[in-house]
Amino acid sequence: MTVREIAERHGQDVAAGNMRGALADFTPEALQAFSALGIMPPRGTNSAEVLSERQDGANYIYDISYSSGADATTIRSTWAQQGDTWKIVKAEGV
Repeated sequence: MTVREIAERHGQDVAAGNMRGALADFTPEALQAFSALGIMPPRGTNSAEVLSERQDGANYIYDISYSSGADATTIRSTWAQQGDTWKIVKAEGV
């Protein structure tokens, strides 16, 4: 899978309520830092859309919009290759 495909799958995991899968995409440090921000997709999130993609050196940055139909939140995630897989190394609200 490409990093774009992994980011899209991550968004779909969140929209489907597969939090185990979505959380597994984070490095432990990134998950801890993101959790401390208190930013979450809206309750009842049922869709996710990659709004933008850009490369920053060896990393990729995606803005993903999560929507419940009534509310939406955009989260920017930075993905870095960790061994043979891509992981979120930073996430923040936009």
